[in-house]
Amino acid sequence: MNPFNLPRESFNARRDILLSSLESVITETSNYIYNDYPNLEKLEQAESFCTHELMEAPTARVDHLEKVSIFPWVEAVHELDSCLTVIFQGNYKNAFDSLRRALELVVAGSFFVLDSTESEKAKKWMHSVSDNGTPNFKRALSALKKATPQYDQDNDESWADVLLEHYWDICNVIHVNGLENSFNIISPRFRHINGMGVPQFDKKACSQSLSYYLKTVELIALTVALSNPVLLVGFDMERKFGINPPMSGFYSPVQAENLACLIPDNFQKLIARIKETDTNISSIQHWYDSLPDITEEELNAQFERQDEFFKGFKKS
Repeated sequence: MNPFNLPRESFNARRDILLSSLESVITETSNYIYNDYPNLEKLEQAESFCTHELMEAPTARVDHLEKVSIFPWVEAVHELDSCLTVIFQGNYKNAFDSLRRALELVVAGSFFVLDSTESEKAKKWMHSVSDNGTPNFKRALSALKKATPQYDQDNDESWADVLLEHYWDICNVIHVNGLENSFNIISPRFRHINGMGVPQFDKKACSQSLSYYLKTVELIALTVALSNPVLLVGFDMERKFGINPPMSGFYSPVQAENLACLIPDNFQKLIARIKETDTNISSIQHWYDSLPDITEEELNAQFERQDEFFKGFKKS
């Protein structure tokens, strides 16, 4: 691109600058991830979890669905997807905004479905009529910790404290807490045309933002596992329910394994203890084992009803 041939209109010039630079940034980012990023396998697991599993994490209990449905978790999925997109565009600092919102949404959703949280409070938040807005992150996290005191027993670190420390680290970048969190450090621009910073790939900044994404997803995985421990045990729901399994709240064996792999190493012993001793897991396992397997006739009937439904949908 020749900067002397740019359109005179400022926004058209900005368009041309972006078009000429982004393809290179995206390509260099992809090359770095697959050739140099040290945690590629875990990064791929994290992206897969966000794409396929996170929105299925909340329980399908009727009282929970009446409060916030699965909205906070679905919205968090969008934020985490946006995080990767802006990293690929070289807008590394903007990635931290999405990470903070994703954490806040998962913690808020987990807080609202607590039995101790009033249904009316959750519904007001869902419909944007709450006087208090989104619950304070630290207070919501404290409520989650209080609801699960057994999860801090015999563990060297408190999961809530680790999550809160990571949240503050992200907020330090967002609120520009000193020079080390400035735009020039987190998302450097070495070329400027017409006063506009030209997007570029920066290895150090890219690595840092990807690592924050990865740690955020790991801590989100830990949060959903502690909020709904049944996710840690995989169930073949199709074997019992065919094509009409519960809408969320259960993982297949492969999904449960992916979740467990994302749990930070310093909490793996805690997760193993929960799987062995959690009474809710054992009761769900007993319920699952007591269900008869779906018959071939019942499964065929489900497919027929599904076909009829889609035929009617097409006609309308």
